[in-house]
Amino acid sequence: MTVVLNIIIVALIALITYWWANQGLLSSVLHFMCVLVAGALAFALWEPVTVGLLLSGGGFDNYAWGVSLVMMFVLLLTFFRLLCDKLVPDNANLPHVLNMIFGGVFGLGSGIISIGILMIGCGFLQSTTDIMGFTGTIRSSQNGGQPMKDSTIFPPIVEWTADFYSMLSLGSLAPNVRNTPMAYYYPDLDQVATSLHRDSFDWGYGKTSIVPDAVIIKSLDYVGDMSMGDMPGQGCYIVQVEFDQTAYDNGGQLTVSASQVRLLGSNGASNRGDSIAVHPIAWVQASAKSPSNLYVFDDVSHYATSVPGRQQATVDFIFPGTEFRQDYPPRFIQIKGVRFKLPAISTQQLTLADWGSQLASANQQGSGDSTDFSSAPLLGADTLRINNNIQPLRISSNMLSPMKQVDRYITSGHKSFPRGGNFNVSRDLMIRGFEEPAGTVIVKLDISRKTSDADIHEIRSIVPRDTPIELVDNKGYTYSPIGYFWTRSDDIEMKFDPINGLRTMDLIPNLPSSGVQKLELIYRVTDGVKIVGLKVGDKVVGRLNLNIKGKR
Repeated sequence: MTVVLNIIIVALIALITYWWANQGLLSSVLHFMCVLVAGALAFALWEPVTVGLLLSGGGFDNYAWGVSLVMMFVLLLTFFRLLCDKLVPDNANLPHVLNMIFGGVFGLGSGIISIGILMIGCGFLQSTTDIMGFTGTIRSSQNGGQPMKDSTIFPPIVEWTADFYSMLSLGSLAPNVRNTPMAYYYPDLDQVATSLHRDSFDWGYGKTSIVPDAVIIKSLDYVGDMSMGDMPGQGCYIVQVEFDQTAYDNGGQLTVSASQVRLLGSNGASNRGDSIAVHPIAWVQASAKSPSNLYVFDDVSHYATSVPGRQQATVDFIFPGTEFRQDYPPRFIQIKGVRFKLPAISTQQLTLADWGSQLASANQQGSGDSTDFSSAPLLGADTLRINNNIQPLRISSNMLSPMKQVDRYITSGHKSFPRGGNFNVSRDLMIRGFEEPAGTVIVKLDISRKTSDADIHEIRSIVPRDTPIELVDNKGYTYSPIGYFWTRSDDIEMKFDPINGLRTMDLIPNLPSSGVQKLELIYRVTDGVKIVGLKVGDKVVGRLNLNIKGKR
């Protein structure tokens, strides 16, 4: 199948070449200049437009990088073509042979750049790593789970296009005000496009992009001799990253492959030195039983993940330091397409023992929530229940739109249904409840006015609108609601948003003071923990005692 892809690419380039050869040398040269400038501007605007305008935390994020690059290139090229047609309406009279030969040369250049940019853009669309048999650069068992070039398109126009604009960014198109050439800020673009960006969890269908606000770069350290477990003895850079729930796959769990993280730097005295991009060889993360575990990216099945149900995940990515000179440490880390500036190195060099002590100290701090619920009133047993069903509703999957479902479990959406629903729903189509990913349990918190021990509606008038409503477990981890189940006299309104959640008070419905309506907040918590309390911001609402045990 790769041969077919190669034939298609060659045919498209040949068609563009032939077309512009027939248009004449002047037209071909003008079009080439339009393509050249449109490509340069598209790459220059690519990151600011995508990160600043398009990434929002929704499903389109996984396509934003590819769509923005291609669309900007097409729009800019169209604009420059129309401008040239107005300024230079007539062609030059040159010998036919000259038009065909040299017009064809510039037409070939236009074809290579145009198809190359199109393929780079397509490489940033969420998909499998295998496209018509072509895989490009991916993690491979042959390379110990690390990225390697697996196959090449002929002609290698993606590599040619990326190298061409990287070269221009250091030369005639080098930025004069901010010394930020593309060659330094985005090295090995061709490898990312084929297919590191798409090399994600679930055969390429895991989340391939994140919003910048979903990530906090906590620290950068250098350990002189990293010998631990199967880790080789070498100098390593360690970057601690905190991920928010909006970085998780469909709001469920964080998954990050070695292909999706790169440490960027230069071995030159300026940004114009030799650019370097390295992938992590190991990582440290929490598990349900331990606050920190060391894992190695030595197999294609290994991913950095979050503990199911937790809203934040802290991961220490470990990179080989042998590629970087000690006097020129890395400056950026790129995670799922987004580039983040690194903080200054905490100390010039840590020993392995120093780093271990530092990690242990951070682990002892836990999640940072040390609220004491011992003196708070005990909330009734019915206040918080393990319950993922939608009773008394009986609705069919055909009635659920625009809400989304998988295997008859609701995964996201917002809709109201008449009370009682349709009692003639087929069992094979009946919605079972809210989705519980492995390792998580759905619980419902009753916050109804006047009838619940957790009536928080009086508090909302004295706290800021952005105050969170959090459950706290026995390990100090907090959980915010991801939806609600609102029972009214005539209908039931459901909202379920695991990705963005309902983290603040202003997103919770305000109930009438009559107390005739019932409102339950939906939480997704880690299986096996104990929920010990409920708080609104810093105000303790009450003490809880619910052991979370999912279905076995």
